[in-house]
Amino acid sequence: MVPNASPVSLSIAASTEDIIQVIAASLKDHRIEVRPQTVQIRGLWDSLDWRIASTGMDLESRVTAGSNQAEIYLLPPREYGQRGTLYVDAGSDFALPSAISPTGLGNRVSKLTSGRAILRVAEFEVSFTEVLIFDDLNKHVGTIEIDLVSELHQTWIRLRPKRGYESDLARALVAVTAYGSSLATMDSSVDLWRAILWLRGRRRFDYSAGFHVPLDGSMGYEVALGKLLAYLLAAAKRNLDGLFRDIDTEFAHEFRVATRRARSLIAAAESNLRGEVARPLRRRLGEAAAMAGDLRDLDVALEEIPHISWLNTPEVVGKINKLRQASLEALRSYLEGESLNSTLEDWSSLALQLIISDPTDQPPLGERAAFQLEGSRRRMVKLASDSRTHTDAERLHALRKSAKQLRYLLEAYSSIIDQKAASLSISDMKVLQDYLGKLQDRATLAALLDQLKIESVDQSIFEIPDGVETALAHFISPSASRHWVALISSIKRQPNSGNKAKHRRGL
Repeated sequence: MVPNASPVSLSIAASTEDIIQVIAASLKDHRIEVRPQTVQIRGLWDSLDWRIASTGMDLESRVTAGSNQAEIYLLPPREYGQRGTLYVDAGSDFALPSAISPTGLGNRVSKLTSGRAILRVAEFEVSFTEVLIFDDLNKHVGTIEIDLVSELHQTWIRLRPKRGYESDLARALVAVTAYGSSLATMDSSVDLWRAILWLRGRRRFDYSAGFHVPLDGSMGYEVALGKLLAYLLAAAKRNLDGLFRDIDTEFAHEFRVATRRARSLIAAAESNLRGEVARPLRRRLGEAAAMAGDLRDLDVALEEIPHISWLNTPEVVGKINKLRQASLEALRSYLEGESLNSTLEDWSSLALQLIISDPTDQPPLGERAAFQLEGSRRRMVKLASDSRTHTDAERLHALRKSAKQLRYLLEAYSSIIDQKAASLSISDMKVLQDYLGKLQDRATLAALLDQLKIESVDQSIFEIPDGVETALAHFISPSASRHWVALISSIKRQPNSGNKAKHRRGL
């Protein structure tokens, strides 16, 4: 199988014309059609917070006639961050983003987000060439995309085969790779591919589908749980090959998230599952998530350190790279071992047993979903309402875990929740979750520095920002409570199929 999301990087010495000739020579039994275009791209991305690296943020400028001040509206995507207004001096020839100093804009954004984000202006000229491949019956079997970024002197190759035609394009990939093997490859620290994916308006990564399983509020709860676990199992397996080959850190992230989601769903369903089945599987899912998580955390540290001047030294980076190599070797050993195979088999077995179980002897999904969501939010509100949480890192960590559990449940039951109500409730907790996530990133980095025995650490980067208290207050505000009531009501209004709403120690 050709990894259709994994580019081959070559130096500028390999021109687009040269690459097209190599492709044509390797596919003599195919017809190719070339479609070139050049695009000038300007945009912004967050260069500090790894969770939104390469995520586009729209800027809208409004200049009042006769004024030398422009209002710049920062509009992040709905799923992330805060909206805000920036002010910059502007002359009559004002234009975005050239008239904005990246440093000045970065400082304003940093202040706006209480230090959570630093934006940089990105400006690329990218030549996109699509090479369409047709077989001898004139059937389009796939496309090879060549992206040349002149400013960075790099050429990127991306294969997009039609399903079933991966082998046709694989020959071209082998030929291009062989042709470029004597050329310098891109430094692994340059994450241009993510930037290009974002700049072209694509999803950041397409290794796994979005988490959405069609369910019905009246269906049996255990049947629904089985479908959710089966979906998450497939999502985890999709990332195993990329995880083992260390293609991109997102494979580790996606695998960890899939196992964590499954673990959370099993934990929430404990009263409906036999303990001797659920508890051991939960423990082993935690181990699987931790193995991938260790590698992911080291990758995050390597991404953050270049933006922390007093840490960005060859010695520190070298030590972390050694830890990463050891972590990768341990992960590969785990992936090839019996422990993971056993975990995946038990995961699959539990999902299948739940799917084929008798739905007439189960509570309806809507009833259980509402119960679990209310309980999860109640625990989170209790922590958020405690004044000690504002300044206590341990309590904030516990709150973050509760927030993640709530988000996982909301995602799992998204198909039976009114989307408007869900959007409002998620927005109420999103800024808080962003703060909590950043604090956890820094806590992980602090632990890593302690492990490496690195002294002279600037403790200011580990301080709890002032914005946390405001975010906590918003999460427990009357308006947020009203939004939550509306969300739960949308679930309870779902028709009841008449299933017996009794809680049993089932499968």
